[in-house]
Amino acid sequence: MKVLVSANMGPGTLRAKIVPLAGMTEVEQVYILRKKPADSIDKVSYLKLPSLSRFAIFHLILHPIYLAFYARKYKVDFIIGYHFIPYAFFAHLASKLSGKPFIVAQTGLLIQNTSPKGIKGRWLKRITREAKFLFTPGQESRMFWEQWGVSANKIKTLHSTIDTSLFQKAERNQTFDFIFVGRLNPIKQIELILEGFYKVTRNRPELRFLIVGSGPLEMNLKRRVEQLGLESSVKFAGFQADVKPFLDMASFFIMASKSEGLPCAIMEAMSNGNIVLSTMVGNIPDLIVENTTGIPIKQSSADGIEQAMNKALDMDESERTKMINKGRLLIENHHSFLSAQNKWREVFKSLS
Repeated sequence: MKVLVSANMGPGTLRAKIVPLAGMTEVEQVYILRKKPADSIDKVSYLKLPSLSRFAIFHLILHPIYLAFYARKYKVDFIIGYHFIPYAFFAHLASKLSGKPFIVAQTGLLIQNTSPKGIKGRWLKRITREAKFLFTPGQESRMFWEQWGVSANKIKTLHSTIDTSLFQKAERNQTFDFIFVGRLNPIKQIELILEGFYKVTRNRPELRFLIVGSGPLEMNLKRRVEQLGLESSVKFAGFQADVKPFLDMASFFIMASKSEGLPCAIMEAMSNGNIVLSTMVGNIPDLIVENTTGIPIKQSSADGIEQAMNKALDMDESERTKMINKGRLLIENHHSFLSAQNKWREVFKSLS
């Protein structure tokens, strides 16, 4: 199989999607058309767009044309567009120009706010009707597209996956109790986590919380830590390319986002043996099963976070071990590189 990818994801997300695909014996080569090359991956070639594509209007015009050109030049078996706007639209146009089949891969939830009426909605319906497959992050997204009229047989739950061999439970140098890993932006509601953590520390002053990541809210969050008098309890580690050593420093991973697709950060934590506390937004319920694989944050509030944190801290060793093992098993079976490759093989059979 030769695969042509239309995408502009960050390096980490790109690897989570492309490494398992390129690592398959059935795949001869993966070509990725994007503005700039990313990390080196075995059997992956980056195809350049012309310099004019740095201007948005020229990018919109040139990307599908070059995609069609490369599809024919390298005789690829199919085109895949990661992220609906604009890359699924590009894949659709390139498919029309080249005659090659295409697949659409949903990466976030914003597209689910699209009304089926209007130009964009009608084009979206056409894209999902003509695509060979539609990849979704999870069951919530699958149900959304089925309600849009997309055939259930066409929808595959195939999203970012992780290398479970890298994220394994290790002996913990537990410097912290809770850890957050991610971008420091409003949608992650990290200030809300701090408020909940503050409430917990009133009765458990020894607790410590590590925040790994960078983003536009970093300075505001540091000021809020000072206002809450948590300088000795909360530490910021900044952006870290390798989060494994930091996950090993804590028992519990917490995320309180307002919206998510299916976050790799949660999958990495569960695979690594961290018990996860999270709001149940987007497709996260595919990962967090209450009292089994994780702890839901039932209210998106400081009180809700306080309750979830206290529940986690009150678990005995046996309860923690069971939850860790079941969480790890779920990731291995459904969200590992190996599980992604098994799903890709089903796709290849249908395309043959």
